[in-house]
Amino acid sequence: MHSGQQWGGVFWKMIFKYLVLGIVLCGVGCASATPVAAPLTLPPSAPTGLAPTLTAAPALTATPARSDGVKFFPKTDAQLDAYLKGGGETAALYNALARETIRFFARRINATDPLADHSAVNALQLALKELHLPERVTPRVVVIPIGEALGERRDLLCSSFVGMQGTPIVMLLRRGSAITPLRIGMVPVFQAEGQRWAWLKDFTALDVTGDGVKELVFSYIHAGGSNSQEDLRIMRWDANASALKEIFQGRLVFWVGDSTYTFISGEKGNDLELSYPWFGVFSAKMVDHVTATEIWSYDAASDRMVRRQHTVGAARSTRQQVNLAEALFRNGDLEGAVRAYERAASDPTLRDETYDDVVHAARAFARFRQGEILALLGREPEARQRLAEAEQAGGTLGMVVKAFLENYRGEDAALRAWAMLPREIDLAAEIYWADGKSNIDLPARASEIFFAGGVIAAFLNQYSVNDDALLKRFPELGALGFQWHDARTVDWDGDGQSELLVVTHDGHSVNEREVVWLVYRKAGQWRAREIFARWDAQEMQLVQVLNLPARRGLAVGIAWRESKQRHEQRLAWDGTRLQELDFQTLEPLLERIPHSYVGCRGNPSWLPNRNGRGQAVAPTRIPPINSESALNYENEYVVGWLPGPIEF
Repeated sequence: MHSGQQWGGVFWKMIFKYLVLGIVLCGVGCASATPVAAPLTLPPSAPTGLAPTLTAAPALTATPARSDGVKFFPKTDAQLDAYLKGGGETAALYNALARETIRFFARRINATDPLADHSAVNALQLALKELHLPERVTPRVVVIPIGEALGERRDLLCSSFVGMQGTPIVMLLRRGSAITPLRIGMVPVFQAEGQRWAWLKDFTALDVTGDGVKELVFSYIHAGGSNSQEDLRIMRWDANASALKEIFQGRLVFWVGDSTYTFISGEKGNDLELSYPWFGVFSAKMVDHVTATEIWSYDAASDRMVRRQHTVGAARSTRQQVNLAEALFRNGDLEGAVRAYERAASDPTLRDETYDDVVHAARAFARFRQGEILALLGREPEARQRLAEAEQAGGTLGMVVKAFLENYRGEDAALRAWAMLPREIDLAAEIYWADGKSNIDLPARASEIFFAGGVIAAFLNQYSVNDDALLKRFPELGALGFQWHDARTVDWDGDGQSELLVVTHDGHSVNEREVVWLVYRKAGQWRAREIFARWDAQEMQLVQVLNLPARRGLAVGIAWRESKQRHEQRLAWDGTRLQELDFQTLEPLLERIPHSYVGCRGNPSWLPNRNGRGQAVAPTRIPPINSESALNYENEYVVGWLPGPIEF
């Protein structure tokens, strides 16, 4: 029994030995019949485009790959597994996918094959689907033909995984039979490690420029509950630079409702249509909003998408109509504002709203603002009639109207009445902390009602002050009761015309703020925008004006104290947008593509309501400035933003 078992063991060992030998010989024969690509080693800097190029043998024809992702993408699969478990790195996943995609194509294309309709692209899509992916994650492959040179095809090959947090888009450049990673590497939002809080929603190729070469269009979702945001980008292939160039960047924010985008047929290529809730001066998250629509199309002269059209839907409520009227007022159309406020006060088809359980008085506020504007226009009898109607509302609004009327006398009566309001009544305390006693039925701050910068602009317009006399005439406002503690003239954007920067103090009991106003000329009129504000700030002042290296314009330094600690920020303005600058280098801290803002703007904070509870808002790196499409000039709370030049 023992010897039989021993012989059986020897027998099976011999069988196993010859079986292994046969497999090895077969493998050698197969290897000699079909060449195998040499092992590919990418340096750690692969995402920066330094990966080696693999050149396929031109004589080989394309052959479909087995739909076995683990076989062809083992390192990618391993990185995905680690990544989904919370480990791994964005760069490591990018490297693995780029490396194995190059290897996958190395022997499946030649110099003259069109890649867009190639079977190897379909095979790649199938192979990636075989990886160990969650159900919500889908692989995506996009090919963009970018031309032909010296008989060789040029293509941009992009692949990624839709629906997985932190996933970069791998971008490969195909020149004939050679494929190499683009120097742009990962999408800029993922250049830094650890940014895994966004997931790729979609990407595709679409001709938006009309030149016959498609652009890469993609979007990422930045998750955050009601604060979720969608980052949309369009990148054009620049043949001269052999790189992708960003021509559009925008963020759609869902804090107050749905923001959407779609592409529509334009005169040349495809235009971009954006739709979002329009957030006015007197708006808040939990109230109804009208819808704004913008059309963007490619402009060859500036080589970027530009806004061609902007429309705002008709108001359905009194508060919405007040917002539309306020927009006209702050953009210098005083006659249009009078008519718009008349509708807010008298149109019975508008729905009356209440905000935070406060007694309704939006129509009375419309009468107050209408009377204030009529006073500026010199139409005193009409102004007094409208103001008397507004005063009948009583409560906080009645106090404001009474304070206005008491100072509405003598020379410069309208300016005096407006300028004296902050000294006559602590409106901040009345609105925010009266626990429901206010009857100004608007989600408003004192600064939105007082609009101190508007007093400055109105004064300069009334006396047709030119830029040479700004500082000489501006102090005359002091005699009318206007208060400020720093002012400076500067040609901020370098266009040869001076702007006026003024620092004011907002409030004198609670909710105190230091505010910097930019007063500038547009279309022959002076206008004002609140560009910088801080709660509980002290000693805010304009401290420096510095020349910007290698570009037109100046950097302005703003300093302030909070809790005995000194802070300073440097800002640049090019006539259409405000940018925060690095303190040392004076380089912009944000993306180079211009941005305009849909809705509110500025600094992460809490928006106090009348009962002092507050509403959460989204943290943002966006500097405090608005577009005229947003029209919420004084509110520094972010709701959303979209790209494009800010129309001051």
